[in-house]
Amino acid sequence: MNPRTYSIAAALLASSLPLAAAAADTPGAADAPAIVAQASAAQVPAAGCPGDTGLSTLDRRLLAKYDRDVQSMLRFVWLTRNIYLLERGTTLQWAENYRKTHPAC
Repeated sequence: MNPRTYSIAAALLASSLPLAAAAADTPGAADAPAIVAQASAAQVPAAGCPGDTGLSTLDRRLLAKYDRDVQSMLRFVWLTRNIYLLERGTTLQWAENYRKTHPAC
């Protein structure tokens, strides 16, 4: 066998071993109902939590920054003012009002 062919074959063989090991760790089809049941039993966030489905992704991001630090949220609004067209004062008032009516979890 050519030394170059031998090194290619060895590399292919070595790369196929981790795939076989990973395949042995994956759950089988018999475990599928248990996996689906576990996934569906996950807790749904309560209304008013940062994961509230009524909020947009931007709203969740703003609230997360507001919860961490007001200055962090205001800095984010300032840096992205040309993208999202938000005003600092209005956004701060919205976040304060939202947190008064929907306390953080």
